Parts: sequence; C-alpha cells; structure tokens
Amino acid sequence: MAVADLDAAEAGFRELGFDVIASSIQGGGGGPDPTQIQHLLFIMVGHNQYLEAVPLDWKAPGHGPAPGVGWWTWYLRSDDLDGLNSHLKQLGIPAAGAPAIPPGAEDLVPPLAKEIRVAGLHDADTDKAQPCFIQRPPGLLESFPGYHESEHKKEPDGVAWVTVSGDTEELERWVGEHSDEIRIVPGPPRIVSVAVRLVDGGVVEISNDDIAGWK
Repeated sequence: MAVADLDAAEAGFRELGFDVIASSIQGGGGGPDPTQIQHLLFIMVGHNQYLEAVPLDWKAPGHGPAPGVGWWTWYLRSDDLDGLNSHLKQLGIPAAGAPAIPPGAEDLVPPLAKEIRVAGLHDADTDKAQPCFIQRPPGLLESFPGYHESEHKKEPDGVAWVTVSGDTEELERWVGEHSDEIRIVPGPPRIVSVAVRLVDGGVVEISNDDIAGWK
C-alpha cells in the first residue's frame, strides 16, 4: 500500500492491534540513486505473508509511481515460477527475473533479496487488479535492517482474503484456479481491501478508506 505518512500509518496499524517493523533500505526498492535511503513498514500477518506500507514517492522496479494513497499492488507466492512463466508467455507477459539493482548498490542489498524472482510486474498502464507473482527464499525478511519478531496485540493468522474489482474473466485468466481467498466484485480495476484472519477467529479488513484516514 502507498500511504501519505508512514508515522500515521504505523499508528493506524498499531490501533488495529498489529505490530509494525519500520525499516530503512539504502539503494533499495529499485531507486536510481544507490545512496538514497528509502523507508517502509512491514506488517507480518502469517507465515511468509506480510503487508508492506511505502510512501507515495517510493521507487520500485516495474511499478512506476504510486497511483495515490491506498492499496497499490499485490503478489501471489509461486512454487513453480518456471511453469507460471509459460502461462504468462501465452498472455504476452515477459519472463520472470530478479528485480534490477541500481549500479553501485550491489553490496547494499541483502544477499537473500538478490534471490527474489518476480513475474507479471506492473508498469504504469497495467491493470492494478491483477497480482504479480513472486518466488522468494526462506528467511528473506529477517535479512532486512530493523527486522524483529512481531509482538501483535491481535495475533494474525494470515491473509483471509483479498477483494479486488474489475473484469472477472480477465482476472481469472491471469490467476488461473483460485480459492475464496480472492474475492472479485464489480467496479473499476483496483484492490478494494485486504482482510487479515486472527487466531481467535476474527477478521480485520483494511480498505482504501482506512488507509486514506492515516494522515
């Protein structure tokens, strides 16, 4: 998600009961300047599942600028990115690869981060209701500066579902078979909300309106 103010977003997540990992990455996020410090928030919500909050001026490879405050893009984890690439190739999507590292920043990027592979990255004109796909090594987040074990007031148990609006047929052609964890509703193509399941059986759903209120 892109937020207007990281401090306000951190306070918003804590009010929801979630611990926040604030991190600063030099040369990270695909920015053109390897000396640039970029700040972001990680919110661990389950095994290898996390939410990420970045400022509006965040530089990320393949994404272009943030379209505004709110949910920006989403990823589905793939255990067979090579097979997925064959599917995406039929849709005219370039093969997966590692995110570009700016010249001079090679030694600043955590080693595990160099092993990330991504497919279906969005550019400025791509339908944001469609997810990207990612294959990342175990222990990736632990390699980032500032990482610590989360101490939530409300214990999350993974992403319950992601609600997106847009063309149902097109989204299903992109994603393939999927479960109720992806909910599709009528409307312009966008991410509508993300729901986090709690260990106690509850659900916390975060909408674009919630994010817009963190300022």
